[in-house]
Order: sequence, then structure tokens, then C-alpha cells
Amino acid sequence: MSHTLHREGDRDSLSNDYIFLIMPENGFNDENSEERLRLAMDVLLKHNPVNFGDSKNGSKYTLHGKQAVLDAIEEKETIFAVYTTIEQVTAVLRDLKELDTGLSVTVSGLADQLCSCARKAGLTPHTVSESLGVWGDQERLPPAPVRELTTMCGHGLVAANLVFDLLERVKTGRLTTEQAAEKMAECCVCGVFNPVRAQQIIEGLLKSETEKSA
Repeated sequence: MSHTLHREGDRDSLSNDYIFLIMPENGFNDENSEERLRLAMDVLLKHNPVNFGDSKNGSKYTLHGKQAVLDAIEEKETIFAVYTTIEQVTAVLRDLKELDTGLSVTVSGLADQLCSCARKAGLTPHTVSESLGVWGDQERLPPAPVRELTTMCGHGLVAANLVFDLLERVKTGRLTTEQAAEKMAECCVCGVFNPVRAQQIIEGLLKSETEKSA
């Protein structure tokens, strides 16, 4: 799974952004997988993710709440959850290992930290994928801080112009930084957007603008 692989930002910013994707293998163990997906989602929810959802129906922010997400889970799909600490990641991995559903588990984040979490949980990563960054005419891209927000939706559903509009609404007092982050999260239907990190990025952008104008 590569749509969570290309999140931009420095190490400090990315150190509170970890995404779990759990799915059955098509044609191998996808039949009657709904119950196993529900058990895995119970584990994900136990450790207080900041966002979660499934690939077919949406996220906490599009379905409006935990119960709606649980009610929508079907077999042969992918479930997601986003966390902000490596302690949560280690705990989730330990619980998933114990549960042993046979489902595929992918975790995105800083590779060295994730490998450390896996070792603590008694696991060995099967595969490690790395993003090679952006190639081509980068001058046409939005500014780097804005891309830190837009790349948290791997399907590109958080548009740069939306970010600019929400930033302006925060600056004029029409939205709080938390509300702006949640509006971005609503656009990411599969649930991999991190609203906590988004709020921190927005606050950093506003602080930087204030300092430049002082």
C-alpha cells in the first residue's frame, strides 16, 4: 500500500504520524473476513487513534463517529487507523500479534521507529517501502508547508486551495485551528488523514506568518 507513503515534513513533524492499514488477501483469505476485520478494528480503537475508517465507506469524520464506522465494516475491505505516538504503535502491534487474524498489516511512518516498535512487539517486518520523493517540475507545486497537509491524504482529496482558504478563515477568526484540521480530515474519505498533526502544522504556519510580519 503506497498511498500513505508520501507524507512530507521534517522528522519532528512526522514523529507523531503513524498509520495502520489492515486487509485480507484477495483470493486467499478474503472470504468471510468481516468478523476478523471487526476484531482487528476493536484492537485499533482500543488504543485511541485520532482517525480511523474503512476503504469502502469512509472515516470517523465522514461517517461521523465510531459506531457508524463499525456498522459500515464489510468483508473484503481495508480498515485504517492513525496514531500519534510510537508507544501506541507498539501496543497495537502486540495486540494484533496476539489476536492473529491472518490479515495483512501495513504500518506507515518513520522506518527506524517502526522497526524498533516491531522488535519490541516480537515481530519482524516482511517488507519495507520508501518514498523517493517528488520528481519533475517542482516549481509548480504548492509551498512545502502546505504539502505537509495535502500529502496526508494519499488520494489527493485535500486540495492546496482548500488549505489556503481554511488558513485565511483561521486568520480572520472564522475557524479555530482544530476546526480547520477537521474540515481537511472530512475530505479524506479513507481515514488516513491525521487531524492532530494538521492542527500543529496550521499553528506553525500562522506563527511563521506572524513572525515575518512583526
